[in-house]
Amino acid sequence: MNALMPPEAPPRAGDADDAMFAALIALATLPGMGPARLLALHRGPGATAAWTAVAEGTAHHLQVLHGRLGRDAPGQSRRWAQAAARIDPP
Repeated sequence: MNALMPPEAPPRAGDADDAMFAALIALATLPGMGPARLLALHRGPGATAAWTAVAEGTAHHLQVLHGRLGRDAPGQSRRWAQAAARIDPP
């Protein structure tokens, strides 16, 4: 690389990677979504599938979240679905 040439652009991620990162960022904005829950979703069904479950209001059925949503798991799932409805879908 010479000083007069701009640096090369980094390689572009594929569409699947873009969707995964968009879903992961959207999940991170949900109320009550902490690092442990976010990591469990990322490692479990994956961010894209987790976002779909959140948007549908069925996140409390995801095995990786069992025991991680508190006493009112269906209520937390509903709150996430309501919040997800206000976010541009990834």
